[in-house]
Amino acid sequence: MKDHLLAEFEKISAGLDRVLANEAAEKFAKRSAPMVSAYDNTVICNDCNNADAVAKKLAETHPSFSFSPAEILAFVIASPNAEHKVNPTVATRIWNENRETFHLRMKIVSRIAEIAAKNEHWYQATPYQLHPDYIRQTAESYASSREARRALRVLCGPPRKQNTKAPKAWRAKGINYRVQTPTAGQIEHVAKVTSHKRWQMVAEDWHCPGCRRSKAQIVRPTKQSPWALPITSKVYRDGSAKYGFSSVLVCDDCGSAAVDIVKEAAAVAGVEVGAYARQIDMGELAQIILPRPHAVHRIANDKADALVEIIAARLRVPLPLAP
Repeated sequence: MKDHLLAEFEKISAGLDRVLANEAAEKFAKRSAPMVSAYDNTVICNDCNNADAVAKKLAETHPSFSFSPAEILAFVIASPNAEHKVNPTVATRIWNENRETFHLRMKIVSRIAEIAAKNEHWYQATPYQLHPDYIRQTAESYASSREARRALRVLCGPPRKQNTKAPKAWRAKGINYRVQTPTAGQIEHVAKVTSHKRWQMVAEDWHCPGCRRSKAQIVRPTKQSPWALPITSKVYRDGSAKYGFSSVLVCDDCGSAAVDIVKEAAAVAGVEVGAYARQIDMGELAQIILPRPHAVHRIANDKADALVEIIAARLRVPLPLAP
C-alpha cells in the first residue's frame, strides 16, 4: 500500500504544470500509508508469501491488493517441508468479499496522493533533535556518562504540586455533571467498536453489583471517548471469602467512589492505606450510591458520613502480627 500510494503521489506530482511537492509532502504520503493498509507488517514464511502471489493470480485481484496473514491461512493447503498449495475457490471468495472495500481504499489513496502532490497537507516534519525521545535519551546518556543519573530530576525542576482538596470534596463530582443520553446507535457503536472487549467481559443481562445499572445504563462520555463502557475489576473486602477479600467487576463510577470514600476515611483516621478498595465491601458501597443512567454517581452524604466513621474505626485497629 505504501508503494502504491507513493507511485500515485509521484504520478500526480509529475503531471502538474509545476511541481508543488517537496520532501515534507513525500513524508506526509509515507505517514498516511498505514491508515489505508489492511493489516500491519507481519513476519510470515516464504511459502506463505509465495502463496499470496499465486492466489492473487488465480483470483485475478488488483495488482496492489495483498491477502492478509489470516486470509492466507484460510486458503493455503500446508504440508510439512513442502511448498503450499492454494485453494483457488477460497482465495477468489475472499477477494470478492474485499473488492468493494479495497476500491474504496484506493479512492482514499488517490485523494491523499493528490493532497500531498499539491502540497496542501499542512504536515511539518520536526527535526529529530527536537523529538522528546531524542532529548530524553541524550540527557540520560550525558547523565550516565558523568555518573549523575539523579541530576536529571533536579534539572527537570520540582514535580507539579497537586491542589490539596478537602477530604469530602470528591462527593461533589456528580452534583454538576451534565447528563447526556446516548442514542441506540451510539450504544451499539460502544458495544461493537469503542468498548468491544469490555462489553464482551460480562453477559448481556449483567448489572453492576454496586449500583445495579445495566451495561447500556453505564455507557457515558469519558476523557478518552465521546461514549464508552467504563467498567473495571477491583478487589473488595469480603468477609465470606477465604482471605477476606475478592475481585469484583464494577462500573468505574462505583470503583472511584469506593477508593475515594476510603481515602476520606484514612484522612479521618490519620493512617496511610495501600489498597483502598480492600477496606470496603460491596454492601457498604451500595448504601452510599445514588446512581443515574449515563452519569457519574451522586453520593448520599448522611450515609457516607456514617460509613466514613465505620471505615476509619477499622483502619485505626492495627493488623495482627503474622505468627
